[in-house]
Amino acid sequence: MALRSMYAWALPRGLAHHNPCKGVRLPSGARKRERIATPEECALLVAALPPGDRQAFGLACYAGLRAGELLALDWAAIDLDSRVERA
Repeated sequence: MALRSMYAWALPRGLAHHNPCKGVRLPSGARKRERIATPEECALLVAALPPGDRQAFGLACYAGLRAGELLALDWAAIDLDSRVERA
């Protein structure tokens, strides 16, 4: 919405010549998830993964992170073994 508003402001002032947001439909957020995995299901899913993938997937599953949020983490700032974030 912020980008759409910015172009609505810029177009009449000649600062932009095209609004790339025109016609883009944003999700309403009205549709709920079908269901969320229980902690027991998460444990089974994590246990089925190769050992090198368990920590990242466990973090995503138990913290409720989406794929983009998980990928955006600065892994150098996280010590999974000590369970702390480095400054």
